[in-house]
Amino acid sequence: FHKLKLVSPHSGETILERYCRQLTSKVSIVVGYRAAELMSSFPNHEFYYNHAWFETGSAYSVAAGLKSVPTIIIPCDLFLDDASANTVRSQTGNVIYTSATENRETNAINVNCENEEIKHIYSGPKIQGSDREFHGIVRIEDAELMQNITKSCEEQPGAAFSDILNQFKSQFTACELTGEVREINSVDQFFEYFR
Repeated sequence: FHKLKLVSPHSGETILERYCRQLTSKVSIVVGYRAAELMSSFPNHEFYYNHAWFETGSAYSVAAGLKSVPTIIIPCDLFLDDASANTVRSQTGNVIYTSATENRETNAINVNCENEEIKHIYSGPKIQGSDREFHGIVRIEDAELMQNITKSCEEQPGAAFSDILNQFKSQFTACELTGEVREINSVDQFFEYFR
């Protein structure tokens, strides 16, 4: 059962339906795990296949889907409330979206920044109390930056996308999402979302 098919208990929409309503009707999906199931379930969308999904990192999948600008990169396991989605949709430029999440997983991706300037993107416990969480949502509007990121992702197929972004952090601004971002990585997390 692929996460894009998870249904919000509040709206009855799948994650994909929410992305289409909240962000854009033109969605391209990078598939690997259970690709045929997704392609059959959502035939009206554009798909890119990461044939090595079982042995590559998230950077390689991102590279497979980076085709044009502007683009919003978003993982398939996030439920955004409308306030967060409005923030993502209304920003311009090259943006890394963060949130001031109090309780995080110990392996969370964090962003250290001063105002909107990104100093460091790292995985693990927070280094500073004000460091924000990165959920994987990125906007890219600069074509040359997109080409450079794509090249780095392809040259480092086992890398996490956040590690690639750290190499280009000076070309992005940070934007804090003030609404709710709910990541679903387990049945327990999904059950909590239903409560």
